[in-house]
Amino acid sequence: MKDISFESSSFPVLGIDDKSDKAKGVGTCTLTRLDEDRLFLINSAHTLEIWGDNSPIFIALPNGKTVELPFALKTKSKKIDKIDIAVTPLLGEFATHFYDEKISSFPLYDDFPIENFRELSKRVVFFGFPSSNSRFSIDWKTNQVKAKPICITSIEIEDLTERTVDYYDIDFSIHILAKFERRNMKDQNGIIKKSPDPHGISGGAVFFAFVEEGKCQDILKGINFVGIGNEYLQNRSLLKATRKSAILTFIKESFQLN
Repeated sequence: MKDISFESSSFPVLGIDDKSDKAKGVGTCTLTRLDEDRLFLINSAHTLEIWGDNSPIFIALPNGKTVELPFALKTKSKKIDKIDIAVTPLLGEFATHFYDEKISSFPLYDDFPIENFRELSKRVVFFGFPSSNSRFSIDWKTNQVKAKPICITSIEIEDLTERTVDYYDIDFSIHILAKFERRNMKDQNGIIKKSPDPHGISGGAVFFAFVEEGKCQDILKGINFVGIGNEYLQNRSLLKATRKSAILTFIKESFQLN
């Protein structure tokens, strides 16, 4: 997974603390595309609400630029709804910041040849930028931000008790769930390690990785973008994501697109 350039499409989202005048991690956002001409930044709606609707937030891009997020169409406000996304279309002058060879996007349409990978083991991969201040280095003279991301690899959970599903408002047609226990996760070599704090990776890209299992480590054979990370259900030791099909439907309905 280390050889995959996730940072070219998922970026740290920062806000400036008024009291300390320091940047703080707000979350992660991911650049997606409906086609070559229609691109959208996707955040988790709840991260924008927690930071505050009137407080500016900034995106640190891999080309060294830091730009303010000018607009976001959010799903239901004041609570985490099933989809929990905020969408910013790339339009006008704002879009020009993303015309760079270091920046790429993930498709919202489904073009992955799944039939070629059905016999392989599947992993769920969450990528994003934790909100811990120690992971951000800021050069105010050049307005550049350096952020250290994390990549969490786990196993998909496809069955829960009816009580848990109802309590957390989980819909498996919309959501992807993966097991996540901070003190009992294994790395790719099967060694148990304390996992990083996932707070802040909401809005980051989520993938299905298809691997050939080996004695020492898994061998990656294919990887598919499948959604956006949304929530850490700490009491249930789960990470939750919104499927890209639900995001695509929301965008098409909201912007009246074909």
